[in-house]
Amino acid sequence: YPDRSFTENDLKRLYNVDLADHKGDVFFIKFDAELEPVPDAVEHISPDEVRANLVNPAVWNRAMELAAQALGQSQLGTLIFGSALNLLLFSRTYGEQMFAKLESLLRGEKQDTYLFTVSSNALQEKIRALEKAADHLLLAESAKSPQGGPELRLRVARLRGASHSDEVAVVPFDSATLEEMRQAADASRVRRIPAIRNI
Repeated sequence: YPDRSFTENDLKRLYNVDLADHKGDVFFIKFDAELEPVPDAVEHISPDEVRANLVNPAVWNRAMELAAQALGQSQLGTLIFGSALNLLLFSRTYGEQMFAKLESLLRGEKQDTYLFTVSSNALQEKIRALEKAADHLLLAESAKSPQGGPELRLRVARLRGASHSDEVAVVPFDSATLEEMRQAADASRVRRIPAIRNI
């Protein structure tokens, strides 16, 4: 997303979660391909947000350190949510390193909970490897509803160590919301992939 307000607005609109009620419990890391992909280039935007060029695993680590310092310890642990992380794999210099980093986070012993989203439209072999490394796997698919508008379908493909239903569920988001999300994702891909390939 271009800025955190998109995330804040979506959480409020879709889930009735107001991040203002969770001040001190949330930290944003904004991906910025314009910054140098070095740890020293990570920039504080506010006490709860940094900008960083996350294609380099060393930058990822530095951004996570700053987030951990700002948030402190939690008895529940930390949920780290990363969206469209497959974009980071397009870097000519750091793509393989970043793939190894993401795979090790998913495979390793975890103190934190990682919720990563990726698109399977490109880099399919690497995405399959990340899916295989994950403890749990949910698959989402955009489709046309019987009424002709867009709908989002979700299926649990794997819950490691737990039984589950693999029945497809339609996510109850309205067509306008889904179209807005699609447009944001398409614009991001068109703008960011060429820039990331040059890093």
